[in-house]
Amino acid sequence: MGHTLSSTPFLLLIAIISSSISYFMVGLHPGFVHFLYFMLLLFLSLSVVEGLMMAIASVVPNFLMGIIIGAGIQVFTFVNILFYKLVVRYFCFTNFIVGTRECSC
Repeated sequence: MGHTLSSTPFLLLIAIISSSISYFMVGLHPGFVHFLYFMLLLFLSLSVVEGLMMAIASVVPNFLMGIIIGAGIQVFTFVNILFYKLVVRYFCFTNFIVGTRECSC
C-alpha cells in the first residue's frame, strides 16, 4: 500500500508527459475530454503493470527472475487478448458474409 501511494505521483507524471507527447504527435481526436480519457487510460495501465510487478516481486526472491516472470505474464496476457479479438472478428465477419446477422465488431 505504501509503495503504491508513493509511486502514484510519479506514475501520474509519466502518464501526463507521455500522453501529451504522443496524443498530439499522432493527431488523435481533438478535445480536452478525449485527451484526459487517453491520459487516464495510460495512467491506469501503468498502475496495473506496476501492481503486477510488485505482486511478482513479493513472491520471487531473485530480481532478474522476477523481471522475466513479469514480462512473461504480460506477454501471455497480450497474446490472449489478441487471439480473442481475432477470433471474435473472424466469426463476426463470417456471419456478416453469410448474412445471418449484422457485424457490430
